[in-house]
Amino acid sequence: MKLAFVVQRYGAEVTGGAELHCRWLAERLARRHHVEVFTTRAVSYIDWADVYPAGTTELRGIPVHRFGVTRRRNPRRLASISNLVFGGSHTPEEEREWVRANGPESPALIEAVAAAHGRFDVIFFYSYRYYHTFHGLPRVRERAVLVPTAEEDPVLGLAIFHPLFRMSRGIVYLTPEERALVEAVSENTAVFSSTISTKGEKESANRLASGP
Repeated sequence: MKLAFVVQRYGAEVTGGAELHCRWLAERLARRHHVEVFTTRAVSYIDWADVYPAGTTELRGIPVHRFGVTRRRNPRRLASISNLVFGGSHTPEEEREWVRANGPESPALIEAVAAAHGRFDVIFFYSYRYYHTFHGLPRVRERAVLVPTAEEDPVLGLAIFHPLFRMSRGIVYLTPEERALVEAVSENTAVFSSTISTKGEKESANRLASGP
């Protein structure tokens, strides 16, 4: 099968939990399938600054396509909109503004995934709260598998994210607790899903690639 991974950061220097899990799964699936990664040029989530060169390189034999971020994350701006959307009454547009402020804002990344989606059988999106998933997953929903990496925090309560949990081809949960959290807010139990753990990781990974 031909698989794509879309993630906010990707590289040997990137040590974040969701990003590390993405690389772990991509490298394991690459043993049996063709895998490519679509990501930004960022190393740090603090500002999403472009660091890696634009274009395509390889990491451990996997092609990695990198695209620039059009607007760096401004912590003060993000804190201001967070106070608004997590503090009381607000509008859907204000929630969408939170997505833009959270980033990483890379329209070129989204367009590249949409243009290439016909080459792939499955496209994995990490993580639900980021710009590329919110705007990119709906463009390729018939091939998309969402890896939410959701936690019990106020972001999960934002209503604009809940349709993402219901529209994808499948969902990958990292723990049963994460599954329970997402199902409680989105009522998405009809969506095909799998929980990947370190026990039986090989079988879980290949089941996800195969789909329902």
